[in-house]
Amino acid sequence: MISNSWLYALRVRMFTAVPARACPASARFCVHFVASLMLVGCSVQPIRHTSHFTSFYVAPHPDDIELFMGMNAWHDITALSGTVVFIVLTAGDAGYGTDFAHDGDPLPYYRAREQGHERAVRLWVGLNRLSVAATARSTISLAGGRFTLERLSIGEAVRIYFLRLPDGSPDGDGYPRDGNESLKKVLTGQIASISSIDHTLSFSLRELETVLRDIVAAESVGSAEVWVNIQDESWTESPIDHSDHKATANIVLDALKQTRFYCVNIARYATYVNSIRPRNMSASDADIHLGTWGALNGGITDGGPVNTWDFLHLSWIGKEYYREQLSNMPCAF
Repeated sequence: MISNSWLYALRVRMFTAVPARACPASARFCVHFVASLMLVGCSVQPIRHTSHFTSFYVAPHPDDIELFMGMNAWHDITALSGTVVFIVLTAGDAGYGTDFAHDGDPLPYYRAREQGHERAVRLWVGLNRLSVAATARSTISLAGGRFTLERLSIGEAVRIYFLRLPDGSPDGDGYPRDGNESLKKVLTGQIASISSIDHTLSFSLRELETVLRDIVAAESVGSAEVWVNIQDESWTESPIDHSDHKATANIVLDALKQTRFYCVNIARYATYVNSIRPRNMSASDADIHLGTWGALNGGITDGGPVNTWDFLHLSWIGKEYYREQLSNMPCAF
């Protein structure tokens, strides 16, 4: 969630920031400019799986997956042939910390956003018209027992992790209530560690990478095909972005540099630039995307904060642009 004034400034700048790109015949990430600066797009297709798979969707904020990666996420869930794991690194608290957005709200601001994410995922689980199990909560020990994380499970094949690290603000300077900590600062060495807004967890950069690797290994047991989905770290492919998007992507990519993880396929997703790109989803997928955004905002509203059913956020609906980095080896975690 970002301010309307900040995003408006981004939208103006984007028209001169997006590089020219041809539209290959087999493209999934496909867009190009024509002379008039209007955009022409190709129809986006979901990732194709060839075996039992585990897909991880790693993002900093509780609505990033729905907005920018949603189509692949719900297709993975409805395939009923794999495990889908959502990892949200920050609380998306926008500087509120653990406080409420307004006096009298039923939930703190960050919890309302988490509730919105969970509502959207539960909608996806129900797309096959099967009953949706109650969300179960358990814990998992990681990094040799140094860290214990809560794990939400919806049925046997969907998992959600909320790490609740501080929202870093668009420029990465952080917010005073969160000690001005941010993922960008821990990634670049400006701070030695970063703590969750509820002060239950604290990670150095290397510890955070270890935790992410351990989640990937633990949840991928039995899957030869493993995917990690992130927002694109490239400023060329996804210009004008939130600092948390870029920092999360780079932290994940660094975590996967160990030889054991060379088997992992990676999908990188464009973000804010999609606002001025054409809709590229099929009509049925665009309908699900809109419904997803409604479910998410219902969860936010029930928690008290003002929802994000607005022109700017809706400008991302019906669009998904991503590129793939394929591995040539099976995983064996």
